[in-house]
Amino acid sequence: MQKNKGLKLGVAALSALTLTFAGALPALADDAPLIETTTSVKNVTGLPQIVGENYTFTVAIETGILTHLIPTGTVSVSAEGIDLGEFTLGDDAQTVVTLRPLQAGIHNLDIGYSGDENFASSETAHSTVEFSPAASVTELWIDSDPDAQIPTVFYGGQAMTYIEVYSDCEASAETEAEFTHCAETYGVPSGTVHLKMVGANGEVVAEGTSEIVGSANANEWGVPGESLMPAEYGSLAIITLEVPDALLGTPDSWDFQATFIPDNWFAGSTSGPRSVLAAPAPVFIDLLVDENENTGGPIQMMALVGTENFFAAEIQGTISFFDGDTPIATNLPITEDSGALFDWVPTASGAHAFRAEFVPSSGNHLGAVSETVVVQVNLPEPKPVEPEKQDAESSTPKKEELANTGANGLAGMGLTAFA
Repeated sequence: MQKNKGLKLGVAALSALTLTFAGALPALADDAPLIETTTSVKNVTGLPQIVGENYTFTVAIETGILTHLIPTGTVSVSAEGIDLGEFTLGDDAQTVVTLRPLQAGIHNLDIGYSGDENFASSETAHSTVEFSPAASVTELWIDSDPDAQIPTVFYGGQAMTYIEVYSDCEASAETEAEFTHCAETYGVPSGTVHLKMVGANGEVVAEGTSEIVGSANANEWGVPGESLMPAEYGSLAIITLEVPDALLGTPDSWDFQATFIPDNWFAGSTSGPRSVLAAPAPVFIDLLVDENENTGGPIQMMALVGTENFFAAEIQGTISFFDGDTPIATNLPITEDSGALFDWVPTASGAHAFRAEFVPSSGNHLGAVSETVVVQVNLPEPKPVEPEKQDAESSTPKKEELANTGANGLAGMGLTAFA
């Protein structure tokens, strides 16, 4: 084999030398048979080959005999009946083929030589190559207190989650230029995100789905160098799950996990399980007292209950009002406005320390006590009761009346007359 190879190289060098000094040699005669050729593939792009990346290889047209003639013409490439183009041979009877796969899996490439006036067309060469899907990364966040090491959701409320899916290339991008390169080369993931809230025993407590829009999977093969980044896309999904009520036996934690199911050339991916704590939602209660009506009339009080947690359950429970430690109204149901009204009629002057207390009707919330509001009550002083006055003239009998009464009159008055 080494001798034949050296001989071939020697003849090729001699042919080149002859071309240099004697000019181009003539083609074969018109009635001469065409020289047989074979098509070979070499210099294939290193593997693994990823969808979106350029797949490059060299096609060489070889002859079975020594000749000073060089094959010319074109090489055609197709895959599963899809025409991928024609590529012109160079002076060395070779051509570089660059393809852009947009579908993962095994592809069979058919490569054929067209032939020219001296060389016959070659039998189709078959090349099998496997393309791996572009890797994706799925990341999950849960709307919670940013200072909490473990996210917390509230019983009976909602868990707001944010799920982002992007290419593995983007995960390592640090600049805008690097990010753009990744999106143009591999495109943007597209498909469905499936979120599950899982209990300690693996049971699915709640689940939801959302779509993300990325690069379209219209063709199995793309144009080398053409950007795969769509003009508009959305790689962020927002999914809200309902959190169970706090009942006997309800767990105090769950695991959240998101799975990306692609509909383009990306591989699926799953976020790491994210542990989430469950707790009753804290609430606050504000007490408002109308201090202007403190001179004997009713004093109007209003207590409002609220929470700073937007995704907590609807507040339900009762409100009680106190004057010091003395209850003055108990277990008033919360209205639709999350509050309660109460009119209190004072019975004594002095400083009164009012407060309101909230008692939840379920374990979805914590109780709360308002700050104390002190009101000075000044009842008006009562007016003194004056004795009833009598008319002196009407109360003393006149002499004439006494004279006319006589003994009988005196007797009728309960008096005894003496002579």
